[in-house]
Amino acid sequence: MKKINNPIPIKVKGNKVYFWCACGKSANQPFCDGSHKNTNFSPVKLESLKNEKLLFCGCKKTKNPPFCDGSHLKFTESIKFNSNKNLPHKKLVENGQTYYWCACGKSANQPFCDGSHKKTNKTPFKFDCQNSEEVYFCGCKKSKNPPFCDASHKSLKYTIEIQPDNKNIKIAQDETILTASIRKEIPHLSACGGVGKCSTCRINIISGLENCSVRTEDEIKLAERLNLPETVRLACQTKV
Repeated sequence: MKKINNPIPIKVKGNKVYFWCACGKSANQPFCDGSHKNTNFSPVKLESLKNEKLLFCGCKKTKNPPFCDGSHLKFTESIKFNSNKNLPHKKLVENGQTYYWCACGKSANQPFCDGSHKKTNKTPFKFDCQNSEEVYFCGCKKSKNPPFCDASHKSLKYTIEIQPDNKNIKIAQDETILTASIRKEIPHLSACGGVGKCSTCRINIISGLENCSVRTEDEIKLAERLNLPETVRLACQTKV
């Protein structure tokens, strides 16, 4: 079952009894469906006195059950980039040396060939170095000027893994992570509407931080005020 962190708005009816799920296993969130029977949890009874809209806790960490008390704001989505291999490889090459650039993408010694192409129809690209210098070798294998990077990787979409939703989604160049999440119907809190003022959309970058845009001025202000580490970013401000 999909984990829910955000509060769940429900219109309750007066003079009716509700049982809030405390174990998190119910398929009828936020209410109990009996799934707690094999756990140490018990549902919380709520006797509604009037017709009204209430925010029930979804993260199960509230100190005021069954209502949301903002505890979910302590949680963040975790982001892992699965496309680091698309980035160019910066290498120091030496005059007079010969290098073989991996064209198949299977080498474990990127960007150079390790023989993995033998089971493919690709062949490595021979590069005779004439100057000792730093060069950028293509990592996406789409360069029209092999073995060097020609920025072709910028037209590709990255794949990011979002936890705890356990979803892999494509994100385009210059698209914010918040926009990509909403586009794929992944619930993501953004109290300020995505303008970098509230920090409720913050995410934790597990890997691939180098793929992200630098912090905007608004994000820098919030990060300094909240003392956020480098890996915690605002989804509404972070692009690839």
